[in-house]
Amino acid sequence: MTEQQSNILKIAAIVVLLFIGTKVYRKTRGKKIVLMRKNFTEQDAVKALKAAEKKFGTDAAALLERVMRWETAHFTSGQYKRTGSPGMEIGGSNKSYPYGWVTPVGLWEKNPQYKPIGTYTTPENQTGKIKTFIKFPSVEAAVMTLGEVLKNRNWNAGSWYSTNATSQKLYNDKINKVRNRIIV
Repeated sequence: MTEQQSNILKIAAIVVLLFIGTKVYRKTRGKKIVLMRKNFTEQDAVKALKAAEKKFGTDAAALLERVMRWETAHFTSGQYKRTGSPGMEIGGSNKSYPYGWVTPVGLWEKNPQYKPIGTYTTPENQTGKIKTFIKFPSVEAAVMTLGEVLKNRNWNAGSWYSTNATSQKLYNDKINKVRNRIIV
């Protein structure tokens, strides 16, 4: 490629970018633009679990931390970083609010700051299956949702994993081996 051709390509790229930028500006002018949030971190979980401790008590918050740690690979999974949740999947193929869930809807309606803000689809780490997770505005929203669900299920963490009693027991055994570092 000659220098002249290279310069023509550069100019064409700039024109295309300007054109796209102008279209985006026209579409968003006068509208509130929501920018992508940085990834959620363990520090976000600290604040959320402390709020859960105030609402549900220390024992319940400690259980919530163990579930969160187990489900998010100690707050390092991509799914956690992008959704803030402990793997809260949509129900069926329902990708619109309330995403196939019933229990936490009352919490979300009474506390709009906890209401999910969309979904995130990604391959699951261990199986590679494509899964769609509910995306929350904050880790606190996800933790309060988890707390509301488990409270309705008599704080049976295994019910987060399965409806089968044997599977629930195995899950609870695993969860109880997770070491708390925030709520102790």
